[in-house]
Amino acid sequence: MGWWATGEDEDIIGDPPADTLDFTLKVIAEHYEELQQPKPTLQQVLNAIASVLRMKLGDLVEDALSISIQKRGTVKITELRK
Repeated sequence: MGWWATGEDEDIIGDPPADTLDFTLKVIAEHYEELQQPKPTLQQVLNAIASVLRMKLGDLVEDALSISIQKRGTVKITELRK
């Protein structure tokens, strides 16, 4: 199994987390398709992730007490880098 740095401090990610995320994003897109709606935008996906994190952060990560995810509208995506 491969592991690689995320570029954020000493965080690393491996195949299982990436595979789970890939599967989850496909399920979301398929759900929209079943509802005969366009696939969600990246903005909609990021907003959904932020919403879940705000509600469930304490259950999901070890350092939840040191993190604050506040709702400030939408996440502005200005540039995608290769």
